[in-house]
Amino acid sequence: MKKIIICLILGITSSAILATADTLPKGVWKFDYMRNNYEIAEVGANPTGDKTTWNRVKIKDGVMNDIYLLRYLKLALATQTNNSIQLNLETKLLHYWKKEVHHVDIAYGLTDRLTLFANLSHEYAELDYTSAYEQQSKIIDGILGSGYTRVPDKATSNHMNDIFLGLKYKLNNSIAVAYKTTTGSLKTGVDANEKKFSDGVQELETSRGYDQHHLYMFYNTQFMKQPLHLMLGYAHLGDGPQNFLDNQNIQINPGNLIIGKLDVPVKISPQWLLSGSMTTIMHGKDKYKGGNTKFGSANPSSTAGGYTEFTDVPNSDSVAMIGTLLVSYQPKIFFKLNASWSYMVRNNISGQLYDSPGRLQPGSMIKLGGTLFFKSM
Repeated sequence: MKKIIICLILGITSSAILATADTLPKGVWKFDYMRNNYEIAEVGANPTGDKTTWNRVKIKDGVMNDIYLLRYLKLALATQTNNSIQLNLETKLLHYWKKEVHHVDIAYGLTDRLTLFANLSHEYAELDYTSAYEQQSKIIDGILGSGYTRVPDKATSNHMNDIFLGLKYKLNNSIAVAYKTTTGSLKTGVDANEKKFSDGVQELETSRGYDQHHLYMFYNTQFMKQPLHLMLGYAHLGDGPQNFLDNQNIQINPGNLIIGKLDVPVKISPQWLLSGSMTTIMHGKDKYKGGNTKFGSANPSSTAGGYTEFTDVPNSDSVAMIGTLLVSYQPKIFFKLNASWSYMVRNNISGQLYDSPGRLQPGSMIKLGGTLFFKSM
């Protein structure tokens, strides 16, 4: 199955402070809240286990046969039990995978040119397995015992994501630069090595598990009197763990990102603003090592001959594009309401890592929230 570019993209684009070249006036506080709801729409299947050839599958159409680990286990069980027990690999896996993310962004104008900010978020997710897959999982568990973790009725997450701290500096009225990071104790989410993973409990990750350093440049301009907001960014991603299904106890080094955004705001009235934007993400090659990173036709266990050095992931460099339509209503100078709709316009990502921006693709995303300003004395 195929992971998601969105987790990281949301961290890049959700903060209102990372929208234009503007900074806050000295002494002004800004609080943004946003609730984001969406479902995972598609996954990527690699039934052969070659980590190169991928097929897109809708979340409700995925079957056990799409996962190489389960295909391997069927052969192993058939050999071990003299064919007395057979798994049905046409069994559907999931009913749905829903996510609800609450974002809180806090910013403060230290000077008229320098703004400090923090991005915090909490994620609740629910992945609902089919009852038929639960039964198939019990069959595997009954034979392998502790060598296999049986799936529950639902896998969930209910925890903080990683926290970002940053600063933004205005060079002039049109250009600003910003830097933000999550590292060390700021990585408050649950990563692949920290999540609970035992019979009856399966916790989904809320942390990428690796350090991140982001650098952005913003440019405000006009074309035929129409304001345009441009952003160009670069994200350096560190090393982190992965441990789920076909990826057992491996270390990853996600490819770095180049992010570009064009935003076209249209002032409908003094209170109403309509904005359309397109975000493009170019993703370098992922690398991985350890665990079962070389399991094509080998035993997909946690000790099955992984690479000892970081090795490029085939077909993991890619491009994705997200379109967003935003409506803002500002009845008072100190208060604003926001609603937006985002959609994945293009995504040719085919790398096999379960970490962002790997295998899962979301459907439409609906975000609702508000902004509050006030000036400290």
